[in-house]
Amino acid sequence: MRIERRQRYGGQGYSISKTNNKININFDISALNLMVSYILSENRNIRRSHIINMRNLFDIIDMNLYKNDPERLKRIDFIKKGLEGRLDYNLTNSEMIMRHINGGLIDDSIINLEEFTSMNNSEIEWINQTISESLKYSFIYNDIDRLLDACTRFKSQDYISKGQIVQEIERLIAEMQTKFRRAKAESSQEMTFSLDPEIFNECIKETYDQLSQPSNKLLCGMAGLNELTAGGFESARCYCLFGLPGEGKSTTMLDLAYQIKKYNPQYKTKDPTKTPCVVYFTLENTVKETISRLCNMTGIEGEMIDYNVDELIQRLKTEGELYITDNSPIDIIIKYQPGMSVDTSYLYTLVEDLEDQGKECICLILDYIKRIRSVYDSSGDLRLTLGSVVNELKVFSAIKDIPVITASQLNRDATKHIDESRKSN
Repeated sequence: MRIERRQRYGGQGYSISKTNNKININFDISALNLMVSYILSENRNIRRSHIINMRNLFDIIDMNLYKNDPERLKRIDFIKKGLEGRLDYNLTNSEMIMRHINGGLIDDSIINLEEFTSMNNSEIEWINQTISESLKYSFIYNDIDRLLDACTRFKSQDYISKGQIVQEIERLIAEMQTKFRRAKAESSQEMTFSLDPEIFNECIKETYDQLSQPSNKLLCGMAGLNELTAGGFESARCYCLFGLPGEGKSTTMLDLAYQIKKYNPQYKTKDPTKTPCVVYFTLENTVKETISRLCNMTGIEGEMIDYNVDELIQRLKTEGELYITDNSPIDIIIKYQPGMSVDTSYLYTLVEDLEDQGKECICLILDYIKRIRSVYDSSGDLRLTLGSVVNELKVFSAIKDIPVITASQLNRDATKHIDESRKSN
C-alpha cells in the first residue's frame, strides 16, 4: 500500500541550543523569495513546528555571507520579523503578519510583494525539507571538528588507549543522531505528546490550532445529524452508516455530498491555491445513474428528460444550486469503478490526481465498504476483510486529514430485529 507519494513534512519543532558557531548556508534570491511567500502563506499544512525550525535555522546562519547583497538582506530581515509575528504573537493572517513586519504600516512594505504568490503543497514540502536538511548541516558544521579530532587521536593511539576514545566517538555520534531526529521533517501523524514543558506547549498549540479551524468540521442540512456528530463530520475521522439492503444507503450518502456542498459555503482549503471538492466514489452505481439521482435531489420537478437539455442545465444551476462561485466554492466529484475492481490504495491515487488538477478533496464518500478490496486482508473471511477495509479508511482519513463517510449492510441478526420491530409497530 503506497501512501508516501505526497508525504507531508512536520516535526516536533524543538528549539536548537544557541551557539556562537555560525554556519555557512548561502541561500540564493529564489530560495529566499519562496521563504517570504512561506511566511505569508495561510496554507494550513504549515504547522507551528515548521515555523520553529525555520527560526532555529536563521538564528545560526552566518550573516556575513549576505552583508554585500542588500536585496537578500531585506528578505532575511522580512523573514525574521515574520517569524517573530507568527511565533511570538501567534499571527496567522497574512495581512496581520504584514502589519507586524512593517511596524503597523501596511502600505510601507520592506519589499515588493506583488511578485509573491500563494504557495501550493509541493512548494510547502520543499521548504520544510530544505529547512530540515539545513539544520542537519548545522549539526555537522558544529560537531565535525570534535569528531575529526577524536578519529585522529583514535588512529594515533595504541590499542590500550583506544577504548576511551571509542566511547567518546560513540557519544558524539549519539549526540548528532539525537539532533538529526529533532530536526527531522517527520510526517504530522508522528507527533509525540509529552508533559515536558517545551513539547507540551507546542503539542497543545498545534492541536488547538487544528481543532479551532472553522473547516475542521463539515455541516450537513440535518440538525439532528449535526448534533449526533458533535457539530459535523470531523477531519481525520471515518463514519459508517448501516442499513438494510435497498433502503437508501447510497441515496443518503449522495445526499450528504450535496448537503456538504450547500451548507459549508465558507470552507477554506488547506492549500489556498486549490478548489475544495467532495468526492463521491461509487463502486455500485455508474456515474450516469448517480447523476440522475443527484438531479432528483435538487428539487426540480419531474425527470431529467422532461426538459430540453439547455433548460435542464439552467434549472439545475438556479434551482438546484449546482454551480461553483465564490459564495459556493465546493465542487462535487463523482467517480465510478466496478465493484471489487480496486483496493483502498486507489483512494490515494484518486485524490492526488485531483490535486494535480487543482482540486483539494475535503471529504471522501465511499459507496460502499463491501465493494472495495483490502490491501492487506485476503483471507476470505468477510468479517475480517471488512474490518481491514475500515482500518485502512481510517488511516486514509488521518493522512489526508479529511472525513471519510461510507456505509455497510446490517447483518442477518440485525435485519431480524428490525423486521420484528416493524411488525410490532
